[in-house]
Amino acid sequence: MGICIHGCQHRREVVNMTVNKILEMGLVNDSTEIFIRDEESGVLAHGNWYQDDILVYGGCEVKSFTWQDDNKFYIDVKMAG
Repeated sequence: MGICIHGCQHRREVVNMTVNKILEMGLVNDSTEIFIRDEESGVLAHGNWYQDDILVYGGCEVKSFTWQDDNKFYIDVKMAG
């Protein structure tokens, strides 16, 4: 396990869910609004799946995620510490 420059945990094991794995599940499309949040629901990044602000969190381990009918997707990442 490593800690990325954003302070979230990165894991290399296949068992853990990462932001990239969620984005690859087919639940988001080009117009889905994505919010990457810390464990206290503070927004770390906001945008579409293909934007750099979202992609830099790709390797971060996910604590939980949820989506809404209005095409908004919330991903909470595990923070180090």
